[in-house]
Amino acid sequence: INQLSAELQQHASGYGLLLTALGALWAALNGTWALIFGLNIAYEVREDRNWPKLGLVLAGLTLALALGGILTLVLLWLAVSLESAVFHGALPIGLTVLEWLAVLALLTLCFATIFRFAPNLKDARWKWSTPGSVCTLLLWLLAAIGLRIYFGHITDYSRSYGHLNSVIMLLLWLYFTNAAILIGAEMNSEIEKAARGRPSTR
Repeated sequence: INQLSAELQQHASGYGLLLTALGALWAALNGTWALIFGLNIAYEVREDRNWPKLGLVLAGLTLALALGGILTLVLLWLAVSLESAVFHGALPIGLTVLEWLAVLALLTLCFATIFRFAPNLKDARWKWSTPGSVCTLLLWLLAAIGLRIYFGHITDYSRSYGHLNSVIMLLLWLYFTNAAILIGAEMNSEIEKAARGRPSTR
């Protein structure tokens, strides 16, 4: 009986991990699809890509953003590991600057990839993605700093929401991240129209 109970718990744990992974994948794909829909509106284009092509773009963007996030976390983890194992304290100022430059460059590349492939643009170029990517990065950093100050010093959501405090913080961070991306997309769209002499339909 004890052996059977242990096997059932093991299978249940495995099924739980599988369901969690599938749920995370479903949420990521839906988030990417919402991003594509919003960027099509920002660029004033219609979505007419066939389902195989759209599915490939959806999967590719989701994978690219996941890899970008993982690489960013790895860079930050390496910096912390170097601090404790090699320098036994704070990193030298040169390595700190290099670390943050690498992180910012990686984030800018992620935003540029979104602006390049997510909207249904027939003749998109990387140069049209750069200004909005930089704008998005700056707005995202300002939002992250502002939220940190807000949650740390201005209000305490844990009194109202208890254990849901982290969920509220994550939702607000995602809201401001999406807003920064859409503002960057609007900037790219207007710059591209001005450069090509196309009038805005707004």
